[in-house]
Amino acid sequence: MAYITADVVPSDDEEQPFKVVFMRGDEIVAEWLVETQEEGEEQLLEAVRELGAGEDDEDKDEDDEDEDEDEEDEDDDDDKKSSKQR
Repeated sequence: MAYITADVVPSDDEEQPFKVVFMRGDEIVAEWLVETQEEGEEQLLEAVRELGAGEDDEDKDEDDEDEDEDEEDEDDDDDKKSSKQR
């Protein structure tokens, strides 16, 4: 699996002299222009934080689905027990 790297590098644009670049190997995955290196670093860190938060949300969703399935199984077991008692 290739790693994603990110950096703030100089750009050829005079109005926005820096750019944030995300790369996988030699391939540019995403990039955007920024006015200052500091702004680019802040945006880069924010993008990484958002990606990390998205993973937590996905894990939580998967856990919720597992719990829902367990509850359904318990309901099915209860229904079977009720049927047998009748």
